Amino acid sequence: MFMLGMAAYSYATRSSFYYYLACQSYQGGKLKETFDNLDLAILTNPRNFNAYYLRGIFAYEHQNLSKAIEDLSRAIKYNPSSEKAFYHRGLCYWRQKDNTAALADFDYAITLNHRYEPAYFYRGILQLIEHRLPEAIEDFTQSIRMQPDRAKAYQYRGQALTYQGQQEEALADFDEFVRLNPTSFEGYYNRAVLCYNLAMFQEGIADFTKVLELDPNNASAYYGRSNTYINLNHSDTATLDFEQARVLEPEYPIDRVDQHGFFHAGLAHYHHGYSQVALEYLNKALRLCHKNHDNSMHKIVADAIQTIENTAT
Repeated sequence: MFMLGMAAYSYATRSSFYYYLACQSYQGGKLKETFDNLDLAILTNPRNFNAYYLRGIFAYEHQNLSKAIEDLSRAIKYNPSSEKAFYHRGLCYWRQKDNTAALADFDYAITLNHRYEPAYFYRGILQLIEHRLPEAIEDFTQSIRMQPDRAKAYQYRGQALTYQGQQEEALADFDEFVRLNPTSFEGYYNRAVLCYNLAMFQEGIADFTKVLELDPNNASAYYGRSNTYINLNHSDTATLDFEQARVLEPEYPIDRVDQHGFFHAGLAHYHHGYSQVALEYLNKALRLCHKNHDNSMHKIVADAIQTIENTAT
């Protein structure tokens, strides 16, 4: 019995040594050595949680999601109290578009550790995708409380707040996102379209202009700035932006999920006398608003369509 115990101890020690070597290889970017040492760590101790976990992470980083899920599931079997293993397996399911399984793993990670911020952040993204807006807002709020410098949490919470019509709160989140990530055109774009809806036209001009400095081929920003100039009675400048957007759009089309881009394209075409084309754009925007549960924008787009149809009759 003593000899059996010593043998088990020896195997566990060897397994830990191979795991140590794997960590060293991993940090040095030696891919094959990392895998080989992890395989040996598991071979000498099939219950080595750390080896399964690291091999799962490694597989995830190299887009082998099925293998990652297999290894992380083994890790969970040998250490069911690891919130990190559940969280990373949730990421794998999320990448596979299995939102139900991903949500279950993020839920359990949070159950195991109520202060595990990454699980709140990614659960918030899933809640937003599934259009559970109050739940998404709460998860992003928890993420921000624990990691106040996570810029994307402000951006996504701002989007969820916008969809619910809480535009003032959304504007504050977009302000913070821009402060934390000043080189991202997305933050300025989100804030610009919100400024337009709030009739903050001078601020909207500044943000659309910043978008175009960072992303010069952004047709949506040209359409948006054109409409903003219209509201400031700068018709000549508005026309220049409208024509530039029309030149760009065939090669740099509006993002297919951007209801704001299609709205501003439609409104700009209406302002420049293309009512039928305007309605095509606006109806695309309306369908996206419905799909994204963007109730606030849905009303704005529907009102624009009604105005154009009334004018035509």
